[in-house]
Amino acid sequence: MGPSFSGDLRFSYQNNIFAVGAEGGAEYFAFFPGSDDAYYELNLYYGREFRIYKRLYTDVFGGLGYVDIRTYEEIYNGANGSYKNTDVFYSTIGVPLTIVVRGMLKRGFSIGLKFHVNLNPDRVIFSTGLHLQFTRKSRSPYK
Repeated sequence: MGPSFSGDLRFSYQNNIFAVGAEGGAEYFAFFPGSDDAYYELNLYYGREFRIYKRLYTDVFGGLGYVDIRTYEEIYNGANGSYKNTDVFYSTIGVPLTIVVRGMLKRGFSIGLKFHVNLNPDRVIFSTGLHLQFTRKSRSPYK
C-alpha cells in the first residue's frame, strides 16, 4: 500500500470518450529497507459517460497499455540451495479498467472517486482515490 498518482487527457466524439493516461505509484515499508515495490503505466482508453442522477455521473473506461513494475523478491539458487534478495523488473502489456463516480459541482468541474485496475500477466495492480476533473467544454445538459 502506498501513494499513486494519475492523469489523463480525454477527447469526446459524439457519445464516445477516448483518453490517453499515465499512472504511477509505489509501496514503501520503512521497517524493511529494499522491499519497495513501484510501477508506472501508460494507457490508451475508450469509454462512455453515464448519467445516474441530476449531477451524478459515472465514467467507464477500458483499454490497452504498457506496464512497468519493479518489485523486490527472493530468488532461489538451485546450485547451492540458497536464496538471494534482488530487484525484479517486469515490463508487459496490460488491460486497464477504470470506473469514476463523480458529482458535477460547477459548470465544467466535478469531484468523485476513481477505481482502477490493470490486468496483466505479471501483477494485478489496483488503485483507488480522489478524482478531480475539469472539462473545458461542458457536455452536460445543464450548461
